[in-house]
This record gives sequence, C-alpha cells and structure tokens, in this order.
Amino acid sequence: MVESAANLWNEHSRRWWRELNRIAKQRADRRVRALGYETRAGLLAYSWEKQKRGVWHLHIVLPMDTVWERAWSRAYVETLREVGASKGFGWVDAKPLDRPQEARRVAAYLSKYLAKWQADGSVVASETVIAPGRTLLVYVSRDLTQLTGCTMRALRNARIVWAVREGYLDELRVHPGELLVAIALLDRWPLPTREP
Repeated sequence: MVESAANLWNEHSRRWWRELNRIAKQRADRRVRALGYETRAGLLAYSWEKQKRGVWHLHIVLPMDTVWERAWSRAYVETLREVGASKGFGWVDAKPLDRPQEARRVAAYLSKYLAKWQADGSVVASETVIAPGRTLLVYVSRDLTQLTGCTMRALRNARIVWAVREGYLDELRVHPGELLVAIALLDRWPLPTREP
C-alpha cells in the first residue's frame, strides 16, 4: 500500500462516505417510489474498522425485513457499486443481500471491531477504537434506538447504576424516569416500551 494514498483516503473518506451515502439513499428512495412504495428506508447502522494495512474500511447494515426494504437495500447497494469508485471506494460485497442475517448475529459481527475478548475472559478495546483518525466509529439509526431504547444516554445511565452497585460511586444520579431503562439494559431485561 502506498502510504500517501492511504493517508489521502483516511483524511477524506468520511466526507466521501457522506456524499456517496446521500446519492445511494436518493436513488434507492426513487427506486422504491417507482415500485409504488411511499415509505423510505435508510441505513440501520454502520461501523468503521481500521484495517491492518492502515486504511479505514466501512461495514454497513441495511434493512431487509419487508419486500420494500429489500428493494430499497438492493437499489442502495447497486448505487454503491456504480458510484463508489468515483468517491474513492472500492469493492462492495452484495452477497449478504442474498442471505440476510438475524440482527443479533450482525451486532456480534460488528462488535468484534470495537472490542476483543482476551484469554482470561476480559474485554479490551480493539485497535480500531484506540486508533486516531475517527471521532465517530459507529452510527445507529434513530429507528433502531427508538425501537430498542438503547441510546448513549441509557448506556451511560446503566454504567452509573453498575458503578453504584459495585461500590465505585456513592450516589445514584439518574433521573427516575430513565432509571428503569438503565436497569433493564444492565440486567438484560426486556426494555419497557416507550409511549409515542
């Protein structure tokens, strides 16, 4: 790998990704409208990974539950393949569209780029997390956070509840309305549903 090309990619890839994502979303929205669907879709999540060769690589998660989501996702990937090279992107793997995976398996796959299990059972931050050059490593759509209740705030609150339980903090400073969600996340209970 030519270092100057890698540095150029690493410096501009976030901006190029925003441009490519916007184009792919617009084309996919148009495609599903042409098929008679009025609902729009969007990326469910994405995660950057710092590869061993020193460049940032992107993993995306697309909706595949309904017929129109599958049509949207296929159109989105087709656009990535058509336009990607003009935005500095390389090969786009479309095979996963033929074999969609369940959400839990996809989440486990993406999480391996953020944390690594050690032989003693502990977890450490991956090279991707500690590498400089990315302030946003993971994006999760609002649709998913609304559905699950798992937001950064809820995770911070769960961390506070854990710290109080373990004796690291003396005072529980979590809003009572958010406490139940934090405990549910921490103890892996089903999250309470949110009212509209």
